[in-house]
Amino acid sequence: MTTTAAEVICVDLDGTLVQTDTLYELLILSLKQNLFLIFLLPWWLLKGKAYFKSKLSSFAKLPAETLLYNDAVIEYLNQRRANGAKLYLVTASNQRVADEVANHLGIFSGQYGSSEANNLKSKSKAQFLNSKFGEFRYEYIGNDTADINVWKSSARAVVVSRNKRLIESAKKINKDVSVLSGFNRTSFKSYIRLMRPHQWVKNVLVLVPLVLSHSITDLDKVLLATYGFILFSLTASGIYIFNDLVDINHDRGHPKKSRRPLAAGEVPIIHGALLGTVLWAVSLSISFIYFGYLFYILLGYIVLNFLYSFLLKRLVLVDVVVLAGFYIIRIIAGAVITEASLSFWLITFSLFVFFSLALVKRYSEIALYTEKASEVKGRGYIQEDEIITTILGVASGLVSVLVMALYIHDDHTREMYTDSIWLWLTIPALLYWVSRLWLIAHRKMLVDDPIYFAIKDKESYLILCVLLFSIYMAI
Repeated sequence: MTTTAAEVICVDLDGTLVQTDTLYELLILSLKQNLFLIFLLPWWLLKGKAYFKSKLSSFAKLPAETLLYNDAVIEYLNQRRANGAKLYLVTASNQRVADEVANHLGIFSGQYGSSEANNLKSKSKAQFLNSKFGEFRYEYIGNDTADINVWKSSARAVVVSRNKRLIESAKKINKDVSVLSGFNRTSFKSYIRLMRPHQWVKNVLVLVPLVLSHSITDLDKVLLATYGFILFSLTASGIYIFNDLVDINHDRGHPKKSRRPLAAGEVPIIHGALLGTVLWAVSLSISFIYFGYLFYILLGYIVLNFLYSFLLKRLVLVDVVVLAGFYIIRIIAGAVITEASLSFWLITFSLFVFFSLALVKRYSEIALYTEKASEVKGRGYIQEDEIITTILGVASGLVSVLVMALYIHDDHTREMYTDSIWLWLTIPALLYWVSRLWLIAHRKMLVDDPIYFAIKDKESYLILCVLLFSIYMAI
């Protein structure tokens, strides 16, 4: 019995059934498993795209359950299947990827993907489908200009896109064309959110050496510190984007992080990679040309983040030490660009207070998102670590306050300030803020990064005012 068009439905994967490009996802997953593969990628690519896809899929398994599926396409396929149609997944992605997705959904009668020698796309896909089902004997669902060659020989063309030009092109070469809802278009706001400008408040630490060296009235140094703040913010945004790319699969399963632009599919993976690269190129180029040593600090910051994302973040406690180090690097950058001296007290206080903040962040992840005996995804912490992270975090926070008290009592400090007695106001203020932060975390009310929480917290602003007032009066 010859099959009819109504009985055979073929659907593409990338951009049609799922809102991503599985090739880029495999690339990220492969590099996460072995960063040194980056040296083999050009060689694989020289052997052809089909070979490149095959090698990536052999190194990493795509978690089909984390992909973002197009609900409109899934609903359409289920309706046609209920009416007796046979469904086939036909994709340019490697056969292993096609198998993973098909096994996860469980609705296909068969799945076909690229082999090591054949890239199943455009004309190659059309030839395959014509030989498999017969010309004009199948319906094809696609989303891209590469699918026009398939629609030429399909009985029906289903376009999953809002692109009017693509829809008109499909209508010119196929008499039976229908349109399914595509994914939401990427907005400018999505790119801004991807850069996380709210996190730039952390880069205010670049200004700390300027303030503590009593150079706030030196306009030249203020301008230099401002440049440092801007360049560090651009670098940090590139790192946030890079981290979101690396963690995209984990983030999709997270109740809060799943709303990030890359995890939610609001921004394509390739766009995110390009934006992050541009931000790094701008910040590194300007710092290299105009600010000398700042270039090496920013470059080192990027390299350390690479190591953190691919290795250090999975090492228990090492990760929080590194996170604390990220904050201290900002202070060092501020000292370098303004030529301010770094005191023993400032570095010691920063180490303990930021170690506490890093631990409260990790504690919240354990307390809120980890079931008993399970592991925080990609972190290495388990539910039982909740107690030890609390002890270490609270202790570190209180030690930072003790360091501040010793700094105020130091003879050199008294010489630096006109009336250093006012600085003692910072001690109860810091004690209250650190203790309250951990109390809120233990009540499971701290769902954000502690710095982001402070930005939205009215009492944190009150504490900041007390700190600034005490410093002003002491000067």
